[in-house]
Amino acid sequence: MKKITVYCGWWRNTKVETNVKIICDIVGEIPCLECEGNGIWNYGYDESKSCTNCKGTGKQYVGL
Repeated sequence: MKKITVYCGWWRNTKVETNVKIICDIVGEIPCLECEGNGIWNYGYDESKSCTNCKGTGKQYVGL
């Protein structure tokens, strides 16, 4: 695995360093930035819910 910097947020001004698994030359797979890769989003709710960003998989794809 390699480490990359992901620029996220509305204006892409938040930098996050994370590990990436390179799928092919232009696509990589990272742990979900919202749920930290576990697939469960439980911030602010009484019950845990499936993460909407990664749809419960715990993974997101990024362009390299």
